[in-house]
Formats: sequence, C-alpha cells, structure tokens
Amino acid sequence: MRNLILASSLAMILAACQPSNYQAYQEFDGACWQQSDTLWFELPESPTTQLSVSMQIEADYGYQNIYLLAGVKGDSGMETVVIGDTLISPTGDWLLPLSGNQATVEIPTNLPNSSKTGAKGFVTQYMRTESLCHIRSVGVEIASGVEGM
Repeated sequence: MRNLILASSLAMILAACQPSNYQAYQEFDGACWQQSDTLWFELPESPTTQLSVSMQIEADYGYQNIYLLAGVKGDSGMETVVIGDTLISPTGDWLLPLSGNQATVEIPTNLPNSSKTGAKGFVTQYMRTESLCHIRSVGVEIASGVEGM
C-alpha cells in the first residue's frame, strides 16, 4: 500500500510539471533547441491525427521563418511532414503579437497515419544542424480522428 501511495504521488508530481493541455512539452536550456532534442509523444490509434505545435520564441529570434519536422514512427517505418510558418516580414516586423520579449507560435498540421499499434509521434526543429536559439519551449497538442484542418 505504501508503494502504491508513493507511486501515485510521483505520477502526480510528474504530471504537474507539464502544462496540462499538452501531450508533450519541453523547455530548452539557454533557449536553444538542438536538432537532437526531438520531442517524442504517444499517439492514439487513429487514421488521422491533428497536431498543433506551440512554441515560445524570443523577440530576437534571428530568422524570418520556422520549419519543423513532424512525423510518426512505428514498427513498419517512419512517415514525416515538414511544417513551418513565416514569423517576421521582409521589413523585419513581427507578424505575430509580441508579449514582452516573446511571441507564441501555433502551427497546426495533420500527421501521417498513426493507426499502427505502438506508433509514436515526434517533432524537431528542421532549420539548423547546430542549435536554433531564441526558442524557449515547444509543446504538442493532439486531437485524433479529425479529417481536415
């Protein structure tokens, strides 16, 4: 019984560390997203999975766009999709509202078929082989069985 209480308490503490509306969430040390910092998450068995990637990006982000690689990895292989958004106009103005010194970026997409048992989803930055800095965090929300965006 004592072990059950301890395990339940630990599970609640771990769940409290992640924003409740995210399937997966990660903050980056020094606000730099390494390409190796792939965010992995469980997927429901569904013919289509609607995914929304949310990022906190600092105002001094050095690029006009953001590109991510999202996908599904299962026993039969991997399927990916490149997603992205334009954040800053050619004149240097942010296209999103800034709150303090950061903007929240939401990028929706449909993931390839995740109906395979044990399939996992992932998201990683697809811009630089080294660090992509001025990104504080990334979170993923999913909604299964949605046919279109």
